[in-house]
Amino acid sequence: NTFKYVIYIAIISIERLHLSSKSFEVCIKMDKRVEKTKNEIRKALFQLLETKGLNSITVTELCRIANINRRTFYIHYGNVEDVMDEYQDELYLIITKALAQTPQNVTSLMKAFDNNLKLHSKELQLMTLNDRSNTVIPKFKAMLIDSFFDGLRVNDNFKNRLIIGYLVTGVLEAYDTYFQTPTKRNYQTLMKINSNVMNRLLMLLDK
Repeated sequence: NTFKYVIYIAIISIERLHLSSKSFEVCIKMDKRVEKTKNEIRKALFQLLETKGLNSITVTELCRIANINRRTFYIHYGNVEDVMDEYQDELYLIITKALAQTPQNVTSLMKAFDNNLKLHSKELQLMTLNDRSNTVIPKFKAMLIDSFFDGLRVNDNFKNRLIIGYLVTGVLEAYDTYFQTPTKRNYQTLMKINSNVMNRLLMLLDK
């Protein structure tokens, strides 16, 4: 009887393991579907930002371009702004991680910061050129300031808040000017000025 009981327990365990494996596979497939859906919604958002401001975009428009129904949209987001907020949250994490893994010198920091902004240059350009409600950029700036604090691991005091605030504001303004002057812009000049500004301001930080 003991032997039969052991065999029975073993069979049950194997069946549970098999079910767990199946559940894990289902979860992976679900995650991929969710990721695909969210990517389509995000692409639709930035496509619409080419012609209108964030506050003018409706859920119906997003769903039409992303080729999904409203019910699917509301499974993932409460409103259009949530899509932008999630994008900014992800960009914040990317930049924070990049800064934290970068040697603490101006050249390396500026390169890491710039490389990540370049990967999202189209989105950033649309954010700066079409932020008619003046809500997206302030949120993004606040997130970048926090990202610099987390990445650089410096004291979070008033003085450092002022310095990093100047730094982030200046860099974003430089990119904004770069985006808005396509016929006269020079990328090397942009990088040189940003590096000089960052160099001077970082020397003032309290470690």
